[in-house]
Amino acid sequence: MSKFRIRCWNKVLFLLHEIDIGYEIVSARPDPAKITVKWITFVGTKGLLKWALLKCPCGCGEVLNLSLMKNYEPNWVVKFDSKSRVTLSPSVWKNDGCRSHFFIRKGKVIWATA
Repeated sequence: MSKFRIRCWNKVLFLLHEIDIGYEIVSARPDPAKITVKWITFVGTKGLLKWALLKCPCGCGEVLNLSLMKNYEPNWVVKFDSKSRVTLSPSVWKNDGCRSHFFIRKGKVIWATA
């Protein structure tokens, strides 16, 4: 899918309340100031994604950098379903700052409970 089509489809899914968080794929790491709320920016190509960047969904504003490369620890796995909804595994757990702990499953942010 082209970048334009991905953005349009994500907006439709937002309006239908199917997703909380959309995505885009870029070829180079963007300026952290350009990372927007409710969007995951994947760096790489559709076949080889290297990084996932997103603002913490708690609202603290911190940009989270998640490695998608298997040779880095920790690393995450990204999957897209038939509706282009994003799933990241494992959960994201910040050890400092806001200490958020959440999952992203089928474009939804699911907060972990203690």
